[in-house]
Amino acid sequence: MIKPAALLLTLATFVSAADTPKMPARKPAMAVNPLDAKNTDTGKPPPPEDPALAKYFMEEKSAPLPPVTAAVDTALPLTLHKGDHVVFIGNTLFDRGAQFPHFEAMLLKGHANKQLVVRTLAWSADEVDLMPRPTN
Repeated sequence: MIKPAALLLTLATFVSAADTPKMPARKPAMAVNPLDAKNTDTGKPPPPEDPALAKYFMEEKSAPLPPVTAAVDTALPLTLHKGDHVVFIGNTLFDRGAQFPHFEAMLLKGHANKQLVVRTLAWSADEVDLMPRPTN
């Protein structure tokens, strides 16, 4: 059941918000030069293309795909071998772990004789189906 005091407080909040004059939205300041350095014409000819580098060129549509492998069941606890690579993939939890590597330090100390290689490939806000990364 709704209490009368709570209802009055809610209505008063909406009424006072409706009476408040709206501030006009500020327009962003215009940039002096809207083009960045990459798109500014310098008058110089483009650099010559190096044919020796052509063998490294790859397009998304023509790039070779990695081979398909069969799925395997994960057996816990994981067994680490000498020289194994451990990669942390995830969102902000592992991304912040790169600044505070306590777990990584405990893992390396607990397996000091195995010469593990640890990498963090996490990115803030990554999800299973969403990777909001900058284009660079």
